[in-house]
Amino acid sequence: MASYIKLHRKLLNWGWFNKPEILSVFIYCLIRANYEDGEYQGHKILRGQFITSPDKIAQATGLTYQCVRTVLTKLISTNEINKQTTNKYTIITICNYDSYQGLEFETNKQNENKLTNNQQTTNKQLTTSKNNKEVKEEKNKENANKLAARSTEFQKSLIPFVGTYKNEMLRKFADYWTESNPSKTKMKFELEKTWDTTKRLKKWADNETKFTKTTNETATEQTAGYKPIKFGTDK
Repeated sequence: MASYIKLHRKLLNWGWFNKPEILSVFIYCLIRANYEDGEYQGHKILRGQFITSPDKIAQATGLTYQCVRTVLTKLISTNEINKQTTNKYTIITICNYDSYQGLEFETNKQNENKLTNNQQTTNKQLTTSKNNKEVKEEKNKENANKLAARSTEFQKSLIPFVGTYKNEMLRKFADYWTESNPSKTKMKFELEKTWDTTKRLKKWADNETKFTKTTNETATEQTAGYKPIKFGTDK
């Protein structure tokens, strides 16, 4: 048996509320009724039931025996309770017990706990997401700084070749090979299996020479095939 009962405000609208003796007996029934299924002398006593007698109810409420019998009859007539009588005791059953002592408290409590747990989970997820975002941003910043430092070192490594190659070519060479990958973790020259700056510069210079030569030859061929238009009178 639970240590307390609930009295819903809807009891104010109950048809017997303005009858003190009936209200007294009914509240006594609510207090005595099993909150959970139980057993008494081999008989199962269900939730909303209890074993009593008119004498015991009279003693508990201060009403007369006859008044209690009358009250029980009235409560039975409006389907508030049922009564099973044996030669030893009476089993009172409160009809619609859950409407008076329903499980909405437990349900509400479970819902509150669920909402609390969900809120805690959501807050934890938001905190974790925020932390992850901050960690990611910090990592990206760190990678960018490291990348910039390595790019500077790469450009410095080209200083010894300033007298050998034109500055414009060295700049293009540096811009091309220090281009970073999408994740901003490595530069193009770092993705190569092998790297020799001297050989790479020589090949780059050779390619530029070939490209310039090809371009000049193409321009010469186009100019050679060009015939200027003569303006005047055709004869």
